[in-house]
Amino acid sequence: MGLASTQMAVDELVRIAYRHAHWPRTQGAVECPRCHDGADLVPGTKPLLRHKALKVYRCAACDYSFSDLVGSPLEKTSLPLCYWAFVALGGEAWQINSDPARRQELAPALRLVRIKLLGHRFTELWCAQLGALGVTVEALIPLVQAYTGDTRRAT
Repeated sequence: MGLASTQMAVDELVRIAYRHAHWPRTQGAVECPRCHDGADLVPGTKPLLRHKALKVYRCAACDYSFSDLVGSPLEKTSLPLCYWAFVALGGEAWQINSDPARRQELAPALRLVRIKLLGHRFTELWCAQLGALGVTVEALIPLVQAYTGDTRRAT
């Protein structure tokens, strides 16, 4: 398996783990956050801007529109799931880039994400799901580097 296909596989595992952590009651099946109906969801026609694999839905039962991110700490974010997963699993700036100045730039953003995730039951469930699927910080580094534009790895 090539690097690109490995990264796509890791990205898909992150999405699977996210859904199972976000909707544990339905084992990852999407349900309406308003009426909790899952049978009558109509997938939206356009994916979320930064999260092309995530979708927007409309509940046929109550006519409420929502995204895969609604109700989670990741709601209202433009950061990709791999970035959040990297931080949730304890990833640090030095793992993304070996340049001290660049690490100083990355650290505040990572800290803000960590604060948003702190203390949420979702985070605990997501980390458990990621671990069960074999997703590690090391596996996420190339995806995060691609997002941040960093290619220099710490030695």
